[in-house]
Amino acid sequence: MNDEQQAYNAGDAQQVDSAKKKRKVRELRKQAALKAILGTTDGRLWMWELLQQCDVLAPVIPIAGGSDGMAMALNTHFRLGKYSIGVMLQNEICKVALDLYAKMATENRRAVSDEQ
Repeated sequence: MNDEQQAYNAGDAQQVDSAKKKRKVRELRKQAALKAILGTTDGRLWMWELLQQCDVLAPVIPIAGGSDGMAMALNTHFRLGKYSIGVMLQNEICKVALDLYAKMATENRRAVSDEQ
């Protein structure tokens, strides 16, 4: 068994430090990727559309109508799932690049008003 295959030992300070460093590097890479996406006009447009698809800015409360309670419940759960992913993504964007989130929102509000 080589070092890479060795079982993780949470009691070994060296292994714990190594795992922390690997997690930190991975987190920094993810943040850099998100900034790269948001760093372009097309990337911000794509991200805005994704957040729109997740209904981040729309109410998740069931819309009245229809008599099929089960269908309405399933639809609500589906929408809550999308919403949860969108909120997680929105929070990450705001944590990593709040300035780019504001720029994205401004660009897309302007685009919507230009289309009308």
